[in-house]
Amino acid sequence: MLRPLRVAHKRISTPWRRAIYTTVGAGLAGSVVIIASLPRGTDGLTSTAAAKSTFHGAADRALEAGRAMAGLLQSLASSIKHGTPALFPKGDFLTMSIAQQAAAWSESPHHAEVLVVLGGRLLIDWLLKTAARDESTPEQGQAEQALLRLLQSGRAASALLSRPGAVAKLLAIAAKSPDVDVFADSMVSALGSTTLLETASLDEMKLLLEQGKGISGPKIQDLAVTCLADYAETSLVNCGKIAAVSGGPALAEIASTAVHDRHRATLESQLTRLMSILAQDCPISKQLRMEGWLEHLLYFAADAAARRDWVQAAKALDTFSACLNHGAPLNAEMTSVNLLPLLNRLAGESDELLRRSLLTAVTAMAQSGASEEHMTTSTREAWAEKILAWLCEDSCSAMLRFACADALTALASDSTEVGLGIARAWLGDLLVHLSRNVKAHHSIRQVTAPKEVTETIYTDTVAVLPGYARAVAADLRGSSERWRQYQEPPSYFDDALGGLTYQLSPAAQEAYQDASVLGRALKVICALVANDPLKQNWLRSAGLLQVLHRLTLGAQPQGGDDVSDDVSSALGEHVSISVRRQCARILAILSQQQDALGSFHGSRWQRWLEVSAAVEDCKLASHARRATLNLQSARTVATAEAESFAMPGAESRGAISAPALQGRRLVMRDNVHLFDPGAEHHEVLATEGTGATSAGAPDIDIVFVHGIRGGPFVTWRRVRTAKTLDPNTGNLQMAVPDMRHDLCWPTVWLKGDIPGARLLSLEYAAPASGWEGESLPLWGTVGQLMDQLTAAGVGERPVVFVCHSMGGILVKEMLVKAMQPGAPALHAQLRRQTRGLAFYATPHHGSWLADVGWNLRFLGASPAASVVHLKRGPQQEEINRAIAELHETGDVDVISFCESIPLSLVGMLPRVLVVPEETAFPGYGETANVAADHIDACKPASREDPAYSLLERFIQRICQAHRRRDKEADGLEAV
Repeated sequence: MLRPLRVAHKRISTPWRRAIYTTVGAGLAGSVVIIASLPRGTDGLTSTAAAKSTFHGAADRALEAGRAMAGLLQSLASSIKHGTPALFPKGDFLTMSIAQQAAAWSESPHHAEVLVVLGGRLLIDWLLKTAARDESTPEQGQAEQALLRLLQSGRAASALLSRPGAVAKLLAIAAKSPDVDVFADSMVSALGSTTLLETASLDEMKLLLEQGKGISGPKIQDLAVTCLADYAETSLVNCGKIAAVSGGPALAEIASTAVHDRHRATLESQLTRLMSILAQDCPISKQLRMEGWLEHLLYFAADAAARRDWVQAAKALDTFSACLNHGAPLNAEMTSVNLLPLLNRLAGESDELLRRSLLTAVTAMAQSGASEEHMTTSTREAWAEKILAWLCEDSCSAMLRFACADALTALASDSTEVGLGIARAWLGDLLVHLSRNVKAHHSIRQVTAPKEVTETIYTDTVAVLPGYARAVAADLRGSSERWRQYQEPPSYFDDALGGLTYQLSPAAQEAYQDASVLGRALKVICALVANDPLKQNWLRSAGLLQVLHRLTLGAQPQGGDDVSDDVSSALGEHVSISVRRQCARILAILSQQQDALGSFHGSRWQRWLEVSAAVEDCKLASHARRATLNLQSARTVATAEAESFAMPGAESRGAISAPALQGRRLVMRDNVHLFDPGAEHHEVLATEGTGATSAGAPDIDIVFVHGIRGGPFVTWRRVRTAKTLDPNTGNLQMAVPDMRHDLCWPTVWLKGDIPGARLLSLEYAAPASGWEGESLPLWGTVGQLMDQLTAAGVGERPVVFVCHSMGGILVKEMLVKAMQPGAPALHAQLRRQTRGLAFYATPHHGSWLADVGWNLRFLGASPAASVVHLKRGPQQEEINRAIAELHETGDVDVISFCESIPLSLVGMLPRVLVVPEETAFPGYGETANVAADHIDACKPASREDPAYSLLERFIQRICQAHRRRDKEADGLEAV
């Protein structure tokens, strides 16, 4: 190929040669410069304006590059024959050697780029070979100077460093260069913008490790380690090659020199970076023998801390942790002499990045299988206390909370009582933190006019005393006896206005404490965070899922290597049903937010919730199903958002697309329960949206609302809770109720008789007195309940409310509030979609018992705030008239069931009708008497019982009217 060039060179006269070379050189150089200068867009094209600007700017550079290119072409044409330079006559470019030409060209960055492009790998390899010669000659110096200038030119440097073996050769050249500092700095700068080869040779790795030992001075040592780190960062192959050439022990030797020399911050930084990459990415990490790095990394962290360089100290600790996580064994002497003292000293600093790295180190140490010799009980407990203090600081960021949670999870994972104690303290401190700056319901001024108290005040209060929350937290830590002085009524008390003394024998009290302290703590946490998204997010990031796992799933007996397929039964072997209910409840609350999906991903909780949603216990199944529905709806939204960023045409290529949500995302908030958790329509609403109208979606929502002392399931059972005598005390006490699905008549009967209905039950605090617990006045409760119902999609289709006693007053308050000007749109929609109201023993005109109870407050009694709404007075009549207008206009159908059997309220006093017929009948709608007392009025004994049969026909009539309206609407659309 070169022969014609040499012949043509001899036959053409000198002036013509210069003209030809200048023209060819200008064309080549100009083309290269212009092409290299073109701006690249995402689609590889440039706009007209950009191209015009580029060509104008490159024209001058192309002309200058062309003149210089002429000399280079003349020199190459005459000297490349044998690969050795040949001199041309003096006074011309022809008098310069290749090394001289390269050095001259490399003075300009633009010329350097052209030089590398045209000279290619042949020129680069020749320069590297020439500059690496041992003898010092002008040619060797000129080649060295050319390489140095190429390193200082952006694209030329990248081309140079990308040549196989170039990095190690450049390092050797720099080591013997008189400009070693400039050479090293130029290489460092060039490496920062260059991606090295993904498959460096073993010989090159050996040379770099040898230079890293400091044989050529500290500057080259730093540079060699930097090059190794860059290579390791480029590919896993390079990591493996470093390990294959005994790089692990070599790095330990290099680290030793860094420790002994002191003041080697750059070397320590690059060693830390290299070790971190190798520890995490090396495919043959066992060959690295990382245990030799551990002590040096601790020294690096200490040196950085002495300089108050918290970033570097954090990196050294993170690398130390990575080594432990990938199998490096921990030495007991190193732990006691170096590691723990360093961690304790650094724990006093407030830098967040440093704290996160300390937590990572503690996590790694606890997870590395450290024995008691490495991490004693006192050490675990001391670090747990420190971490809990950080976790509960107001200034603790979300990232630091996640790190705290990981560390506490590792410390609590100890299978002994120590780990369990740490978990209890963790949960207790979370509880204390949540109880700060909260107000109980009783702090609201007791008034009779709703205008005097704003909705915000109601929202900011909780149904638990902060002092009680702190007492439960102290009990978790085993340092409080106040639990004995608090008599919390069972949640399954029936709707009886008469009171029974709920007492436990001393022996039963001890068992109650052991079995219920966790359940009570979780119940308090639920009350504190149920309506506060910020606290829910804080609780997730603070590790509630992890500590709950440790106290329940993580504490279960391990019957084998894998129990993931039967987590529900394993959990039930040692945890009470009340604790499992509260576990499912808090998980349902924490799953409400869209961003909660990541917290549950990959955890055993998802499987446990799926299994628990299918159990017979009503409350456990409802809570668990609400959680799975929240996660499913969040997953649907996340999938839709991910697909919105997909490339155009994905559907045409066969990609599966998530359906667009109809309406809003389904959110099953606290207090909204499911009578039939396994119904198909729940899944439809979770995956298609609250406004879904597909074949599997529900046709109507039936919402059951209990009364005073009632519950979402116990009120609607077919039989009331039995009362038994305690053989020790002789006192009457409530038996533990059976909460199976088949005992709730809505589940058993309505599910089959009205298959298109979604059966929901609403729960709210409804004590008879302040001694039984905290509650809001009704006008504070109804706003929150409407928010919870509309979040679940109630109001998207016809609604029927089935109410017992005070539940009917609450629903009427709810509808009247939704009719007010300025009511939220979803509340107004819920009112418009309400088609039927069924009342069981509801005191529409007030109750004389409420009058008596409210007046007894002057004698020391403590009636609940909601009791005021059961009093007779103008407020009741005003609300009743508003509902009557809805009935008269045909918007709402009404049926009222009246009790007919007196109820014994107190001991020796005569039986009375709690809600007589004259107050149970609102003055409009249908009415029917049932052969039952106040409690059993809503507990039909069979399908033939009028308490059920009339209700079923009432709902069927509403469903038929709705279907007729739909057909009429379809007909109008067709016209």
